[in-house]
Amino acid sequence: MTLDILSFIDSKGGNAEEIRESQRRRGHSVELVDEIIQMYADWVKMDFDTNALRKKVNEVQKEISAKKKAKEPADDLVAAKKEIDAQVEAKKKESKEFEVLMRQKASTVGNIVGKNVPVSLTEDENDVLKIWDATGETAEPAVREGILPHHEVLLRLDAMDLERGAKIAGHRGYYLINDGVDLNQALISYGLDFLRKKGYKKVQPPFFMNKDQMAKTAQLDQFDEELYKVIASDDEKYLIATSEQPISAFHSDEWFESPRRSCPSSTLEAGSAGRDMWGIFRVHQFEKVEQFVITDPEKSWEMFDRMIGNSEDFYKSLEARRLEVRCGLKSKDQTRKVYVHMLNGTLCATERALCCLVENYQTPEGLVIPEVLRPYMQGREFLPFVKELPKSLQRKTA
Repeated sequence: MTLDILSFIDSKGGNAEEIRESQRRRGHSVELVDEIIQMYADWVKMDFDTNALRKKVNEVQKEISAKKKAKEPADDLVAAKKEIDAQVEAKKKESKEFEVLMRQKASTVGNIVGKNVPVSLTEDENDVLKIWDATGETAEPAVREGILPHHEVLLRLDAMDLERGAKIAGHRGYYLINDGVDLNQALISYGLDFLRKKGYKKVQPPFFMNKDQMAKTAQLDQFDEELYKVIASDDEKYLIATSEQPISAFHSDEWFESPRRSCPSSTLEAGSAGRDMWGIFRVHQFEKVEQFVITDPEKSWEMFDRMIGNSEDFYKSLEARRLEVRCGLKSKDQTRKVYVHMLNGTLCATERALCCLVENYQTPEGLVIPEVLRPYMQGREFLPFVKELPKSLQRKTA
């Protein structure tokens, strides 16, 4: 969700300097903030001029009524009113178009950077906040000899077909087969059940959104670069890149008590990163189980920490942040809308988690299934290798 336009205006309860400082910390344009403030002032002036014209229309209308009551000609006043009415409509159109441009520019400003976020234009200054190891060790684990990469494990399990996937769907296309399907579905089902026990509502959202709704929840520059589009005879629909897009629109223009926790699952993304990576770590199509929370602004950091904790607990169990949505009651002294905070985080991108599982749980004979996934795998504890690697992937031995 982008910043409310009034967040830029000090006289309306905003804090322009806080946004400027956030932009500095991001290494982004500070001048952009001042441009938006000036655009808001220009927009307010347009609204003032429109209201002044409306007032003039009312005055002329009173004169026309008085003339007609006195049975006097009022043709000149009627013509004048018609001209002013046209000016009002022109001003309204100009103001509406200008507002769209202003809000588009405001949408390019990122949300306020957290106070504890390191200031750096690269990843070099990022801090490692926490390390966890099931054995209690914090040092880098020793390298295991003879470990196969994930795609080779899946091929030996007969759980994946990359060649046919590439033939049918192009580069990074793939088929999951048999145990590959079961493992992936197990991660999805376990992730959803895990979050439901944490108070989240399971949601399966629509995979297409109307253009007007997508425009409220996705950046405009995403439309052509990241989103697939379907054009019908009477409307345009966009294929979602993540479930947080339709979930953020779920309560659009509604009143409700916060917080609201949802755990949607979704599929599909369009991106070009990782083109040369083997297997299914970076692919066009994958499934995700998300955490999505709508909460009061004052509680967003607390909720953020809970979401991080949920993700930690999930992976430990494997042993291994534009729509108008308001909450609560408006107080008597509240002079402007207070927007809720929307927090989202991926609990599990299942194909990527699958890569990690098969690399870490492999044995020379097959794959050990993590205990928490066994109820979703027909109670099985172990998947044996059923085929050898293709000769092109077999390693030469001395």
